[in-house]
Amino acid sequence: AYAIPVTLFGKLRPLIGKHRLTINVRENSTAADLLRKFFDYYPQVRAEALTVNWQSHDKPDSAWREVLPTYIPRNGWRVLLNGLDLTYNGGFTAPIHENDKINIFPPGR
Repeated sequence: AYAIPVTLFGKLRPLIGKHRLTINVRENSTAADLLRKFFDYYPQVRAEALTVNWQSHDKPDSAWREVLPTYIPRNGWRVLLNGLDLTYNGGFTAPIHENDKINIFPPGR
């Protein structure tokens, strides 16, 4: 497992009560895996940072459609992996390696 340092900026700091934390991820984890853990540890941030996107699909063993929430970042939120914005650097499927660093920025003023 890797201990990945996460630095928080802006309104995240008072919401969580700290400006730095560490999230442990397994080998072969992605940025999405790390962020999922972050939002599981700090659910109070979900409403600020994420929008629910409901997705439905047919279940082969049922007459009912299955509807599940997926979460997407709100506009303006930025996640940097080693100083590079994930939007332009592999997205949420970008692999996390030992000694990587994450920065999370809420929208600017």
